[in-house]
Amino acid sequence: MQQRSAIEAHLTQGINEGGLGIGLLLDHLTKALSRAEFDMVFRVVAAADVPVFVHVCRGLPGAAAGLEEVISVVTRHQAAVHMCHLNVRAMAGVKAFLELINNAQALHPKHVGRLSPALCWLTGNPPLSHRNPDASCPASVGCYGGD
Repeated sequence: MQQRSAIEAHLTQGINEGGLGIGLLLDHLTKALSRAEFDMVFRVVAAADVPVFVHVCRGLPGAAAGLEEVISVVTRHQAAVHMCHLNVRAMAGVKAFLELINNAQALHPKHVGRLSPALCWLTGNPPLSHRNPDASCPASVGCYGGD
């Protein structure tokens, strides 16, 4: 508990000193991050009104369990999330992942309204404001199609 409080204080200090948000590589930290630490990160960003930049847990190819977990915690803590590399996590299920996000936004617009997956096809992370002009990609989720 004392270590978690120290981590929380360090994250809060970083945000107060100008941090844009918190990066959370769930795909790499699945076993190292406790449920209490996971929730703490989302509480910190919700209180500071900054996003978590998250790589969801992959699991089996195209499995949505990691996305569903992130949507659940976003809703619970009213936190903003920028989901990185959604297409890599979804594999062939990008449309199903976007449907989950759109459904969550429709049910909880105040909580999930700022969930924005970044679809990075050929390049690194795009600017947060970059939008894909492709009309098949819902603008509400901030899609990016690469250059």
